Amino acid sequence: STFKIISSYVQLASRRYRPGQCMDCRPFTMNHRRYRCWNRTGHGEIDVTRALAISCNGFFFDSFSHDVVLDTVELALTAGYTLVEGETPHIAPDVLIHGDGLKITPIDQARLIASLVPGRFSAETRGIPTPFTDPVALAEIRKGMEMAVTDGSGKGCRIPGYPVAGKTGSWKGARWWASYAPADNPTLVVVALTRGGGIHGGVEVSRRFYNEYLRSQGL
Repeated sequence: STFKIISSYVQLASRRYRPGQCMDCRPFTMNHRRYRCWNRTGHGEIDVTRALAISCNGFFFDSFSHDVVLDTVELALTAGYTLVEGETPHIAPDVLIHGDGLKITPIDQARLIASLVPGRFSAETRGIPTPFTDPVALAEIRKGMEMAVTDGSGKGCRIPGYPVAGKTGSWKGARWWASYAPADNPTLVVVALTRGGGIHGGVEVSRRFYNEYLRSQGL
């Protein structure tokens, strides 16, 4: 579900979706297949920041169209994803929630997150090429990643006095947590990939890392 960052950016930067607009998270059937959110009954009307924060699938299913999938795959390839050998992304809602047919390494995921961050250490101010240039889209994605920690799927990474922003993900036994901190002016990007254990194992790994870093700084 870290791939939802890519899907969100495409929707926002293309103005297909506008900040505050809500999508309907509810089960539906397409081509004889049933689609639903991890919340079996759906979340109802939900906007992009909340969808990122709680990793809602239905918001992105409701965003599905042929053009959205093509634009999302194109951006993903520019942002560091590569194609899975022998697979091709399908024109289906699955692509928008976990990048079906695409893959990324932890270090490339970290580079991707670094290109999203605000402040004086951002990719833009350091001259790092980035496909993420739309200020409106970036503001909404950052807000959703901050909300993931304050009131979403990344609450396990809450650290008093040290705001973290991030996005959880899980797929085939792998657990992702892609984050940066402090949220208002980041100096660190931390990406964790774990296998097995709890669904938010990467969140716990990253919280321990941030805490140890703060201790090393006398904080």
